[in-house]
Amino acid sequence: MTTSTTVDGVTTTTREVEWDDEQRDWMVALAAWEDALCPVCGGPIDECQSPEAEFAWKGAPPVRCHRTDAMLMWQEKAADYKRPKALLWRAVKRE
Repeated sequence: MTTSTTVDGVTTTTREVEWDDEQRDWMVALAAWEDALCPVCGGPIDECQSPEAEFAWKGAPPVRCHRTDAMLMWQEKAADYKRPKALLWRAVKRE
């Protein structure tokens, strides 16, 4: 929000700050938290990148996201639609 005040021919413009102190503190905390996450897996760095973690993890079989699977089945038919890149894919739950 911007307000302008003119007194004795002098115009003063006051702008509301984008973030107040509390919002700024939240954003600083968010940045610190994000910096502590692994850019590859998204887990805490101390759990996945420390030397002690080298043998702490094992692979697991994948699980299927059935919502995405339903959308992908429709997308396979996209060649039949005009301008498929303009389509917004969605899935609806069966009743």
